[in-house]
Amino acid sequence: MGGTAVVAEWPAVENSLLTGLLAYWDFEETSGSIVDEINNYSLSAYNTPTYSVTGKINDSVSFSRASDQRFYNYSALSDMYDTIGTNDVSCSVWLKITGDTNVQRGVVALRGNYYINIYLDTSNKFRVSTNITGTTGYVISNDVMSTDTWYHIVYLFDRDSTLRFYINGVLQTSTFDISSASATSIAWDEEGYTILGNFGTSSSYAFSGVIDELGVYNRLLTTDEIAELYNSGNGVNIFEEPSSFPITSLLSYYKLEEASGTIYDSHGSVNFTTYNSPEYQRTGKIDYGIGFSGAGNPGASCGSSYAGLNPGGDEYSISCWVYLDSLPTTENHDFYILRGALSASPWYNIHIMIANGSNKVALGMNGASDSYFGVTSTNALTTGTWYHIVGIISGIGNPATVYVNGVSNNGAANQVGNIYDATSQYTIGSPYGGSTESFHGIIDELAVYNRALSSEEVSILYNSGTGLSYPF
Repeated sequence: MGGTAVVAEWPAVENSLLTGLLAYWDFEETSGSIVDEINNYSLSAYNTPTYSVTGKINDSVSFSRASDQRFYNYSALSDMYDTIGTNDVSCSVWLKITGDTNVQRGVVALRGNYYINIYLDTSNKFRVSTNITGTTGYVISNDVMSTDTWYHIVYLFDRDSTLRFYINGVLQTSTFDISSASATSIAWDEEGYTILGNFGTSSSYAFSGVIDELGVYNRLLTTDEIAELYNSGNGVNIFEEPSSFPITSLLSYYKLEEASGTIYDSHGSVNFTTYNSPEYQRTGKIDYGIGFSGAGNPGASCGSSYAGLNPGGDEYSISCWVYLDSLPTTENHDFYILRGALSASPWYNIHIMIANGSNKVALGMNGASDSYFGVTSTNALTTGTWYHIVGIISGIGNPATVYVNGVSNNGAANQVGNIYDATSQYTIGSPYGGSTESFHGIIDELAVYNRALSSEEVSILYNSGTGLSYPF
């Protein structure tokens, strides 16, 4: 383990999001009917919605309540409904409200002898309603919705339990018991229909907004699948190959799972020697991580092997998971995660740390023209929580960026020169041996690149809060 560069392809992963998928509309047509990607189910346009608007993923279609616009099909989807039968149902969709608030607005309706509707009520909350039990019931969102904001909605029609739904990956508290109808067929007939942008044929219930990436399943999606579809707010195209671990220009990767002794580089050849007794094999974000208690000021140094971690240019990215046992104070100063040292002033080339006083992530560099360049996250961190942190230096003329849990936090003045290469050492968990600025908590899955990661790659590494580990 360690010492040998690994060249690997992430193994193929079966895409479970295609299992049980009956229909999927991506709304990327430029005119006429919209056609699903699975069985070519076609929905006709009524009063011509607006095509080729900016969707959540690529282009989509917008609807105007004033013009009573919608898509519909009154009979040709009977095969889909027959397939549902007495199965469970899941529906996933992205929605953005653009106007006409505080009136009822239908969004997605599957209607026949029984129905399941997604709509907005007069208080501007999302509801999902059904009459499968013989009486009408519904679930309602926790919060009032805002205009011009994308929302990811997933409802689960769980026949043995409840109707429930998620907004932006979060399960809403409202539920409706449908277990009494567990053996009741949806029983869609020739008069059943599917309609988007309304839940009926009256203009009084028309929707103003954008609908995108609508999928209907004859099974219950898992919480992991819902998180994958939401994908930290970025969405996911389920017909693309599953994302792989970003390896291009990866200098080093530290899983930090050792039981004792040296911390090995799983990708490159820069290993670290520990000092002052860090805590090996604490529970990490993925398997084990390494703990730095602060007591005795533990850390790790690569010593004279530092060249393999040097940027060698004007771009650099650092990705890791951290868990804080305590917060920085005046007494113990900043909490360093990774730091490169210079043998003379300004003493370091790059660092990423939790800043004393603000408890925010700070990314800094020193470079050509004796310029300091840095950025601090918008949000403060707290104890007892795992955070995915990515610091990105994007090159001369570009701002640096800090991501916390997949979300970009802040920016800075444009970079003016290349990053200095270290001339002394790199350290993990401490700026140098015996410093009082040791990290207080756990560090896991530390990756270093000599290029700027893209926002998509940051999302892949964050993986909806689950994390993604380097492949072997």
